[in-house]
Parts: sequence; structure tokens; C-alpha cells
Amino acid sequence: MGSATLQTAQKLIKCITAPVLFFLSVGIKLKIMFEFVKKQEAFEEYRADFANRVCQLVYSKCGNDAEKAVKEIEPLYYDFEENVRNIYELIGNYIPLFAYYELKKHGADNYGFDKKEYSEALSNAKSACAEYYE
Repeated sequence: MGSATLQTAQKLIKCITAPVLFFLSVGIKLKIMFEFVKKQEAFEEYRADFANRVCQLVYSKCGNDAEKAVKEIEPLYYDFEENVRNIYELIGNYIPLFAYYELKKHGADNYGFDKKEYSEALSNAKSACAEYYE
């Protein structure tokens, strides 16, 4: 095999393996999402603080019921997504009511979760709602 052919083959291998490695790393990252930071840490980041204070009001308005609050939060979720810079970076670990909303709306398949992982993520988000907002 000539050096030009070898270089072309090496470039082709990089082109094929880079996306695969990226998707594997994203899959691994998704598996550790929905493990929330301590409340104090979440409220220190200004975007998460703002979102969590709004979520706290909604959660309280709904009698501290995550199921009711997740239905009420939908329009605000979209307002935050549209108007708060890179809010998506914080949802899975800093803003539990938004995370709970996303989990309920998109389901396990969207995150590559099996039933047990999905149930655990829902439980983590719901527990974090109680911890953050009550």
C-alpha cells in the first residue's frame, strides 16, 4: 500500500471512529445525568438559581406535588429554553423540575435508558424537586 493510500485510509478510519466515540461518550454522559448537585451548589449558578426560583414557585403553587408541577411548568420551560442562554447545560443536574418535565415528555428511549435506569432518573428528579423546592 502506498503512503498516499495509507494516509487516506487513516483519515477514513478517523472519520468513522470519531463520531462513534462521540456518540459513546454522549451515551455515557446521559447515563450520569439526573444525578443532581446539592441545593446550595445549584442555586449558586445564576441561570440555575433563576430557573429554580421559578420552579420553586410553581412547585409550591401545586401543593409540592411534582406531577402537578410538571404539567404547569411546560410553558415556562419553553420560555427558559428560548430566552436563557444555554439553559440545557444545567437541566440534567441543576434544575430538577425541568429535568422531570423532560423525562416525562421524552421517555426512556430518548436517553437510551432501560426501564430501571429511567425509573431511577425519574426518582432522582422527583426527590431533587422535594429537596430543592420544599
